[in-house]
Amino acid sequence: MRELQSNFKTCYEERNWQSDILTLFYYDLWGDCEDASVLGIWALGNIGIPAKEMYLYDKESNSYHSICVIYDNKIMISNNLLLELNGKDLLKEIKLLNFYSGYDKIEEK
Repeated sequence: MRELQSNFKTCYEERNWQSDILTLFYYDLWGDCEDASVLGIWALGNIGIPAKEMYLYDKESNSYHSICVIYDNKIMISNNLLLELNGKDLLKEIKLLNFYSGYDKIEEK
C-alpha cells in the first residue's frame, strides 16, 4: 500500500474535478489531492480496509486539502504519503505532526 501511494505524482489542476481509478492509472498516477484520495480508497478497499475521503479546511486562506482516512482514523493518506496515526483526535494529531498545520476544520466529504 505504502509503495503504491508513494508512486502518486501530485500536480495542481486548473479545474476542480476528481478522476476515477482507471483515469488515474491511464495518466500514470498523476493528479491532485482528490485524485490521491481516490487511489487510497481504491487500494485500501482492495485489501479489505474501508476508507473515506475527508477535507481539511483553512478558513483564513479559503482553501482545502483532500485526504483519505480509514474509518478508525489510524491510517491517513495524503498525496504520496501514508501515515499511521493513533486514531483519537484526527485534526489535533495532524497539527501535532506539523502536517498541514494551517487547517482548522476537518469534515467528511
